[in-house]
Amino acid sequence: MARTSSVSFDSIRARVRVVLIAALGFLLPGVSAGQELPFAHYTPASDRTPLPSAEVIKTYQDRDGYLWFVIFSSGIVRYDGHSFETYTTSDGLRDLAVWEVVEDRSGRLWVGSNAGLAVSDRPLGDYRPGERIRFVTRVGGVDLVDGLINRNRLVADAGGRVWAGTAAAGIVRYHIASVGDSVRASCDTLGTDPLREGRNATVRSLVSRRDGSVCAGIGGGKLLIFPSGSDTPAMISQAEGLPTQSITTLYEAPDGVLWGGCRNGSLWRLDETAGAFHVVPVSERITASIAAMLATSDSVLWVASDGAGVMKLNPAHPESAVLVTRADGLLSDNVHHLSRDLEGSVWFSQSGGVSKLRANHEAFRSYTAATNSEESSKLPSPAVNVVIPPSAADPTAMWLGTTESGVVAIRTDGTVATLDTDDGLRNNWVNGLVFDDAGRLWMGTATGINCLTFEGLAVAPPSALHTRVRVFEHAGVVTGYRNTSVYTCFRAHLPGRDGLVESLWFAGIQNLFCRVDERWWVMRERAGLPVTSFHSVAVDRDGFIWVGTRDHGLYRSHTPLTLAALEASSFEAVTLPPEEGGGDFGREITAPIFEAVWSRETGAPTNQIEAILWRDGALWVGTPVGLFVFEGAPPRVVAHFTSDEGLRAPNATAMAFSPSGTLWVGTNGGLTEIDTAKRRVNSSVTRQDGLVGNEVWFYGSVAVGDDSVAVLLWRRAEATTDDPEPAPVPSLWVGTPTP
Repeated sequence: MARTSSVSFDSIRARVRVVLIAALGFLLPGVSAGQELPFAHYTPASDRTPLPSAEVIKTYQDRDGYLWFVIFSSGIVRYDGHSFETYTTSDGLRDLAVWEVVEDRSGRLWVGSNAGLAVSDRPLGDYRPGERIRFVTRVGGVDLVDGLINRNRLVADAGGRVWAGTAAAGIVRYHIASVGDSVRASCDTLGTDPLREGRNATVRSLVSRRDGSVCAGIGGGKLLIFPSGSDTPAMISQAEGLPTQSITTLYEAPDGVLWGGCRNGSLWRLDETAGAFHVVPVSERITASIAAMLATSDSVLWVASDGAGVMKLNPAHPESAVLVTRADGLLSDNVHHLSRDLEGSVWFSQSGGVSKLRANHEAFRSYTAATNSEESSKLPSPAVNVVIPPSAADPTAMWLGTTESGVVAIRTDGTVATLDTDDGLRNNWVNGLVFDDAGRLWMGTATGINCLTFEGLAVAPPSALHTRVRVFEHAGVVTGYRNTSVYTCFRAHLPGRDGLVESLWFAGIQNLFCRVDERWWVMRERAGLPVTSFHSVAVDRDGFIWVGTRDHGLYRSHTPLTLAALEASSFEAVTLPPEEGGGDFGREITAPIFEAVWSRETGAPTNQIEAILWRDGALWVGTPVGLFVFEGAPPRVVAHFTSDEGLRAPNATAMAFSPSGTLWVGTNGGLTEIDTAKRRVNSSVTRQDGLVGNEVWFYGSVAVGDDSVAVLLWRRAEATTDDPEPAPVPSLWVGTPTP
């Protein structure tokens, strides 16, 4: 039955007021109770997508945005935001004891393990969607190293070469080039015997620098620096201040400073001013071998260790460094690697799994379905797809559609109510929500359509599927219709008999439903639509209906669609199945009323239409390759926004017009605000501005209320307490389903 609980919301003030609604997505990491730092953990025990094993050596994000987990004893795992894909010896890896991955300039992925090197047989970008990557140990006629390539001993330089440090064979370098359909490879070896003792010193660490040089830490506590274009290194030793311990990791910070860490925990930096080398000791706070380093700002350097956790220090004030350990939320004090993803989150690869720390973790406080030692559960569901902020239809509550707990209503006083399948919902996965003119709430779910109507409102259309409910203090009825998957719900007004009449549209898999003048209309293949999924619907100024499809481009009605035009169309009666009471449901249009207007066949760069909106004589079309603007008759593209024009990312997936008339566009890189009159980007909002994540990509991720812009991010959601009484400006409501 409908349930009610309590929740309070805080806010921050920037250019707009931001309210963040927490939600988790495809991968559901757990956050332990009472943590000082809000880590999200990924382990073999994760409920949704468990790791194959626990020893995560490295996390790497490739240029296409995929995350790769290097897991000792299990190979490598690629994460696409939905699921894991594991690569093992059956895919060409030499063995499962993997230590390193690196992507070269051409996009090939190199993998170092106990048994040596393997490389993808093509650049990663050359693989088709869904195609598995194949690794080889011989490329362009060159055999790759078949001995141990350990942690921190594989890098790609600025010139496109890959350097592999070995235990006794020095440094082996490879260069792969594609010439037409053929692949050419070259290999050479650099010695690591600077004192000419007759044997190569073991390579302990490598780093490639932005100036093209490569540095190698070798046994005996020495550092070799190979200048760009030279195979003759300069050597730095104890004479320049190096510790005698082996250099286990090297790192170049964003400001160009070279940092080094040693087996005994010594941390140092290299002073290269005045044309000379001088090693500056920085800290000995860590008492274990240093494994990795990462600078997230000029004032924050993270230093990971094998056994003592992670040190966080300000390079200008190293004496104030603090240690982060299991007591602060890490899975383990053995931290093998640190990396930063494109959104600024820091990934901690550890014995036990991998943990993610959001870039804004110090600025926000979580409101999620999780509980901790201080707060009770805030939301009944950890995943949100669509939001309706408080509006004229219901000024007292915000409504959310979730992926597992149905519909959630959150009142301005903090109380929460839910509706799920026990209350008559067709499915607990809810993608679309819309209020009609009568105040009824329509819900599009994974397996059907529902209508919630309260006492005193117009009754719902007839159906045998109806359940009495109570939401907050209001009694109502939830009615169900059709076994169909719905992605979005849309409301528009069409010309009727005596003026405009309301129409409700439900776009989904192979079905487009329209409810107008108290009658259902069904539009499928016989109505001129393709057999595919429909993502979005819009109505232009002249009354033409536009439909965005998943893989067939953009469709439009032949003529303006009116109530009279619908009633004059050829149709067949659609009956209800017995489980829905039988009898008449509505009418299916049987004559073509739609036609394709923009697809690859007519010059479009893509067939995938994510979102469409009409305003002031222009149709705005969001796609994976940018935002397009159509005008005129026949409609033509008059503007195209991509990253070059200021979009945070090219995939324009969710859109909404703000009360001021600007267009907010959700992408994988954050939000972009567009001045629709001047056709230029006004501003952007990302994690760095306070968003909890940059992935604003679900169809209902951006919505508009009477005085607010609502945003759902496909990431973890947080909120701050910076401004308890914000000014009366438009609100930015933010929620997240996350990796």
